[in-house]
Amino acid sequence: MAHLKFLFNPLYIRGDSYSGITVPMLVQEISNGIEVGDEPLTNIRGFLLGNPFTDLGIDMNARIQFAHRMTLLSDQLYKSTKEDCNGEYFFAPDPSNVACITNLQAVKNCLEKIYLPNVLEPKCSEFLSPKPITLEWNTRNSYLEKTFLDVLISTAQLPQPWCRIYNMVLSYIWANDKTVQAALHVREGTIKGWERCNSSLNATNYAHDITSSVSYQQNLTKKGFHALIYSGDHDMVVPHVGTQQWINSLNLTVKDDWRPWFVNSQIAGEQVRQQNTNPCNALPWLIGGLQIIYCRI
Repeated sequence: MAHLKFLFNPLYIRGDSYSGITVPMLVQEISNGIEVGDEPLTNIRGFLLGNPFTDLGIDMNARIQFAHRMTLLSDQLYKSTKEDCNGEYFFAPDPSNVACITNLQAVKNCLEKIYLPNVLEPKCSEFLSPKPITLEWNTRNSYLEKTFLDVLISTAQLPQPWCRIYNMVLSYIWANDKTVQAALHVREGTIKGWERCNSSLNATNYAHDITSSVSYQQNLTKKGFHALIYSGDHDMVVPHVGTQQWINSLNLTVKDDWRPWFVNSQIAGEQVRQQNTNPCNALPWLIGGLQIIYCRI
């Protein structure tokens, strides 16, 4: 085994977005292995998750609440949609519930030109396709993204307005440079071209066996793992209001209530610290942890 000198360093596993499903599962699997003596016996202490997709129903339904908070939906539309749809917006509504379906169409019309990963930025995919992707889990269309990047790289021109995807142009040029690939010991001929996302791993090619990791989160807090969950407050793909909702469902005790935090005297967001009140459930090497910290950025 390589790097044995690091084996007993405190280990925290980090992920973001869809890793909100896989990271808690991975941490629990490592923990279970340690309990039965599987080697290597790592010193795992917890995990960090950014804007984590955690529960399909909670996260998707939270988008409409988030959109209302950001004044992307009017008070009247939000209120009528909530009442007519009984707070359920994602899973297929009753076809006979005309009022709900009508409201959801109005919501879709309001949000179709909004860039969900950052509601303050332009939605660049509209340059390639007039069809909006507004209510699906994965709002990144890898094919459109790659096509757009191919156009940018070949023409060396950046159309207006600015788009976040422009920042990726240089990474594509760099990673597909033959001298770079040689320096990284990429075997020649093994890849046709480097891509940021594997477009073959999309919703049509694999099944979502687990649509919620809340039960894993609950189990890990009982075991005593530290967790840092943080959310950007302009992300509507996995809105912070949904993240706060599933954290509250863990029924942890608030240790440090909601308060602002600062970087260089500038407010950077808010945070709350919660913990499990029963340390007897903690794993022997984790007594004293038992907490989850949530930060909104």
